[in-house]
Amino acid sequence: MSFQQQINAAMGYFNLGMTDDAWAELEGLRGADALRPETVALRVSILMRKGLWEQALEGAELLCVMLPDHPSPFLDAAFCLHEMNRTEEARRRLLAGPSQLRGNSLFYYNMACYEAQLNHLEVARNYLEQALAMNQSLKESWESDPDLASLK
Repeated sequence: MSFQQQINAAMGYFNLGMTDDAWAELEGLRGADALRPETVALRVSILMRKGLWEQALEGAELLCVMLPDHPSPFLDAAFCLHEMNRTEEARRRLLAGPSQLRGNSLFYYNMACYEAQLNHLEVARNYLEQALAMNQSLKESWESDPDLASLK
């Protein structure tokens, strides 16, 4: 089976919520294919879905080095840090990310979460307003997000 077929199969399993099967597909990759960004990124997604934050953080940090101009690994690394109760580090991780992050509503949403958890409520409100201005569909999320409860 080619790399593309294996990664497609793994992604299919992942999208169906079959994380163990997705992982098994990725385990079949060898050599350079096992370290390709798309392989590492899917591993990170699986680990995050399973709540294995330390392992997911390792992969996300590797992707930050491999793809320094891509926003997703920085969002993932920061989220892992936050889930590990390292919110100040998560905040710093996002702020140190590439400028492309500023074009992503999730940057502002996550920054709102982190600032709210750090009790920087006015800063958190500003980030949340920016996130909602960029993506109104986040309104539903923020209303039920426990990280943002202090902003209600």
